[in-house]
Amino acid sequence: MADLLSSASLLVAIIAVLYGLWYPDIARGININVPEYKEQCATPLSDVNLILKRRAFPLVLVSVGLAIVFVKDTIRILYASLINLNSGILTRLLNYDGVNTAFVFVEILLICVSIQLLADFGKLVKKRGELKSKPSIE
Repeated sequence: MADLLSSASLLVAIIAVLYGLWYPDIARGININVPEYKEQCATPLSDVNLILKRRAFPLVLVSVGLAIVFVKDTIRILYASLINLNSGILTRLLNYDGVNTAFVFVEILLICVSIQLLADFGKLVKKRGELKSKPSIE
């Protein structure tokens, strides 16, 4: 289990570092001003598309994928903990496993990061829709 915790922690750290490095681009895409007419949207639209393809989508894909990969072990640990709740206090203290607890914590962090990334991805997709739906100059 310690190896699983190490690999999960390392992968979450990599995702967090990439998110930290790429967040300014993602925020810029979310906050891009939407011009009045479609003809003025070419540059902002290409910027948002690039941010979606090269920043947001890879992060969402990796974070959600990793959350799914590690969820089975997390459910197993939580189920064992629930079963252990019926035992006495001494048994619960003796059966406590810090590695399992840390693993569940890392999985919860990964799920939270995935939710935030999905929200940012959704905002970028919405911004792209706004840019595409502008009327033409006539």
